Amino acid sequence: DPMIIFKSPFRKNGGGRHLNSYTLTWMFKMADTERFLSPQSVRAMWGVGPKTAEALDKRGIRTIADLKDMKIRVPSKAQGVTLKALGAVPVFMPINRVYNALNTGVIDGVMTGPSTVLSFKFDEVAKYFTTGLPLGRSPFFLVMNRDTWKKQSDAHKDIIRKTTGRAMSIKGSAFYIKAGKRGLGKVRKSDKHEVIDMKGAALAEATAMLMKSRTAQVAALEKSGVPAKKILAAMGVK
Repeated sequence: DPMIIFKSPFRKNGGGRHLNSYTLTWMFKMADTERFLSPQSVRAMWGVGPKTAEALDKRGIRTIADLKDMKIRVPSKAQGVTLKALGAVPVFMPINRVYNALNTGVIDGVMTGPSTVLSFKFDEVAKYFTTGLPLGRSPFFLVMNRDTWKKQSDAHKDIIRKTTGRAMSIKGSAFYIKAGKRGLGKVRKSDKHEVIDMKGAALAEATAMLMKSRTAQVAALEKSGVPAKKILAAMGVK
């Protein structure tokens, strides 16, 4: 899955310019995605790379030791590998089940973008919000089956071209980044919540562990035929 590389850990601020406004058209070209999706050939239409994922929980994550054995909901298998590398127990579930799972103690926390503080009202069930960890991104996207695309009239193709692509992707990313800032801003001002900005020795320890995990993920992708190193280099990630 070439998308794994966008979900893998990045050094703090690494690749931010590309990841905040990348387009699926560019990504599919770089990763030669159509080859990996064959025979389900698709046309990339729209993609969003929201802000780096954060950890929302009920305990408070100040050091990596705090993550040990915590049941954390993760958005994908790739990010499950990332959290497991830090000692947490990844849990897979749809985002719309997280609120109740947090509220009832089924999970201890959730790895998600900060926009969910508002859109899913996680500030009602989480007390702590940890930022700063280079956990990667949680991109989502829209694609169209290429055979379906070929069947469209020229007029419909023109409409699709005008309402998808780079400009719409950048606009979508900007929207989620803005929503994320509002969400974190809300809990920072609240006396019922605490935002933990991981830094110093704790961040250095986490980054070292995450980069070791990323190296292993990149090696596995290269072995499967995905040009992971080339993708990272093109994004300016070190």
